[in-house]
Amino acid sequence: MVRRYFFIIIFLLAGTILFAEEVAVSWEFNTDGDSEGWTKSFGVSEMTVEEGMLVINTANPFPTIIGSEEINITSEDYGYIYVRMQAIEATEIRIYWQKSDSSVVFIPFSHDLIGDSLFHEYRIPIFSDPEWSGEIISLAKIQIGGPLTFAGKTVKIDYIRIVGVGVKPEIVKLVPIRTILKSGHVIPLTAIIENTGDKTGEMSSNLILPDGIELISGFLQNDHGLLLPGDTNTLHWEIRNNSVELDTINLVLYSEKDTATIEEQLNFTDQYWRQDEFLLSAWSPPYAWYGQPYEDTVFTYYKNANFDNMFWVRDENALMQKVQQHDLKYFLLITNIIGGDYLRAPDEKTPPDVTEEMLQKLDVVVDKYIDDPNLLGYHICDEPYEPAFPNIGKVVGRLREKDPTRLSFVNIWPSGNGYEEYIDALLQTAKLELLSYDRYHFFNDRDGGSYFGNLETIRRLALKYDIPFCNIIQAIGTNGTVEEDLDWRTPNEAEHRFLVYSSLAYGVHALIWFHWHLDWGLTGNPDRDIIYPSIQNINAEIDSLKQIMLHLTTTEVYQTKPAHATKPLPSDGIVKSVSDEADLVVGYFKDSDTNDYFMLMNKKYSGQITAIITLNGLVDDLKYFDVDSSKWVYVNYSNNGDYSEFEVTLRPGGGKLFAIGNLTVGIQSEKDLMPYKYNLMQNYPNPFNPASQINYEIANESYVKLIIYDALGREVKTLVNSQQKPGRYSIKFNASGFSSGIYFYRLISDEFSQTKKMLLIR
Repeated sequence: MVRRYFFIIIFLLAGTILFAEEVAVSWEFNTDGDSEGWTKSFGVSEMTVEEGMLVINTANPFPTIIGSEEINITSEDYGYIYVRMQAIEATEIRIYWQKSDSSVVFIPFSHDLIGDSLFHEYRIPIFSDPEWSGEIISLAKIQIGGPLTFAGKTVKIDYIRIVGVGVKPEIVKLVPIRTILKSGHVIPLTAIIENTGDKTGEMSSNLILPDGIELISGFLQNDHGLLLPGDTNTLHWEIRNNSVELDTINLVLYSEKDTATIEEQLNFTDQYWRQDEFLLSAWSPPYAWYGQPYEDTVFTYYKNANFDNMFWVRDENALMQKVQQHDLKYFLLITNIIGGDYLRAPDEKTPPDVTEEMLQKLDVVVDKYIDDPNLLGYHICDEPYEPAFPNIGKVVGRLREKDPTRLSFVNIWPSGNGYEEYIDALLQTAKLELLSYDRYHFFNDRDGGSYFGNLETIRRLALKYDIPFCNIIQAIGTNGTVEEDLDWRTPNEAEHRFLVYSSLAYGVHALIWFHWHLDWGLTGNPDRDIIYPSIQNINAEIDSLKQIMLHLTTTEVYQTKPAHATKPLPSDGIVKSVSDEADLVVGYFKDSDTNDYFMLMNKKYSGQITAIITLNGLVDDLKYFDVDSSKWVYVNYSNNGDYSEFEVTLRPGGGKLFAIGNLTVGIQSEKDLMPYKYNLMQNYPNPFNPASQINYEIANESYVKLIIYDALGREVKTLVNSQQKPGRYSIKFNASGFSSGIYFYRLISDEFSQTKKMLLIR
């Protein structure tokens, strides 16, 4: 057996040592006929050494080679085994070693090489295996596993090495958490760094920003301290660029002997889709798979259900004439131009790349309709698998070059474990500007236990990427249709309303009814005469409410009787409590001026509910939006000590949106009721735009004023002017309509007066 003890050292051009690996033992197979102590065993028909390779001909799917004589190394000094090989159909490598106590243990390393004819170096981390300990006597054997077809194949091994890596810095990723980098907007940036070595060591990092990119939060230099092997750290920054130039940022990660770098290009733009209307549609357009001649009646039937847009339209002149005649907005179907297999990867294998020729065909269709004001965007595909994401990204990128201010639409579906990682990969790769998903609720034997959990997951990810999201909701069941294997039942109107208002409470900015046409849709369902009026009525409600909802941003959602991992209603929000009999969803929202709104939604669709709602403070204005009259209606409420209360009645499955004026919030803690002191805290945030929170504390019951003054000392707004009990209080100051500059706020009571300064920046 050949053993070689040496260091591999890599230098920077400037001469600085980057990295050193200590190789304890190496089998290089450089001499023909010399297997360096390895012998064939079970599953190997023949083994030779030719042209610097150990060549193994397999007799079954688990060929094994037997290892060396004693090597006697200390495990703590060497934490990796490197194997460079070609194994076209292998799926797993198993490395066995013998310890000084004569025990033989192994570590499996999975890697799918089916169809891969290249040589790869596999760096197998053994330091993390608890059995890699003490003195290692030998590598006992190596087993390479594959499918049944692996028998009769050839495996070529270039070298096998036992290596000490030391401290090894690696930057796993550096990415902006946005799909479009909008100039002038704050862009979150995240990085993950890792010690991929087999020793513990200190690391530090440096983020390098070019001139013009402003650091809003986070630190350019970070000291990560000691990182154990396999440890990771996550870094967060916020940056802003007011230009539309292509800029490059760099992150450098240092250890004592090594440096890792990563570069990320950021393309800031002021050309992107802006949602200016709530999207309300049905899955499949009214004509669906009809051929010519297209009938006016199907379009009229669709429009009478209060739809004014269609989710996909084929590139077909006769059809487009009907679309224009009925003044319907639409998404242009482009799946058939590229090919569904390219964009969906239905077999979950990597599809062929989208070609330039395909994109040129897409260009022709885009150019044909680009000046049509009724064109909303492009329907790319439905429910893709992850191997298709790069192709989708290529198509989205081309559409953005050609028509940057229209939407590229892709729909996904919840898929259990790994769902969040799936969506992250989709948004990072495809750069979508709207997150759309479907999850149906009403089944014959249950009501879909994952429904609210999926809503919360999608809501959270849409907020993370600062994009709106769409819910595709169940209009029909399969009773009497050809899709009985889906085991759906047809929802009634209360259940339809439940699907709509639960989605709105979670903050959707688009709703699509599934499904409209033929045997799988509403028009082919035997219950269509019941379903159609239900959707008509509820779409009228959405139509009344949708433009208000469009301009609200979801901030949090709770449930008063939570289930399925949803969040219980806390007592320190706007809604302090709800009477016990009510099973409600409580959704919180803010508008662009940071005014507060909340929606109450009745989770029960078997009957209406009347509940007492207690707000967490004293309100000076409360109203709800009446969808029947399309007007805001003032709500009668009463004050009970430090809290306001009102009564609400909600239809089965229905909801109501409330707008709230100033809410003076008492923040009394049961653990700290007395004594209080007088104190006026610094507002937060400060500087601010346009709203900020002011907290203060009152020691004795007294008449309290909280007044805002401008820089010249003129009174510009009174926030509080009332008798208050001892306690801690919080109130929001909304400076919409005020000019930038310095302002003062002053707390005045019978025994106390204090003034603080704040800065409004526009």
